[in-house]
Amino acid sequence: MPYTFYIILHVTGIAFTFTALGGAAMANAAGIAKQDNPVRGILSAGHGIGMLLIFVSGFGLMAKIGIFGGGVAAVMILLGLLL
Repeated sequence: MPYTFYIILHVTGIAFTFTALGGAAMANAAGIAKQDNPVRGILSAGHGIGMLLIFVSGFGLMAKIGIFGGGVAAVMILLGLLL
C-alpha cells in the first residue's frame, strides 16, 4: 500500500481518539455521571478503534519506510504492550 494511505489512516485514528476523548470530557463537564451517560459505549468504542488504527498504521508505516527491523521493532512492540 502507498505511503499516503498509512498517513491518512494514522491521522484518522488520531481524529477518532481525540473526538472520543473530547466527548467524554464534555459529558464530564456537563455533570453527567459515568453510569448515566447513554453514549459511553460509543465513546469507548471510538477511542478503541482510534487507538487500533494508530497502532496498526504506525507499524505499517514503519515497515514501509524500512525502519521496522531488528532490535528497534522489538523494543517498540515491547513498549507498546507495556503501556
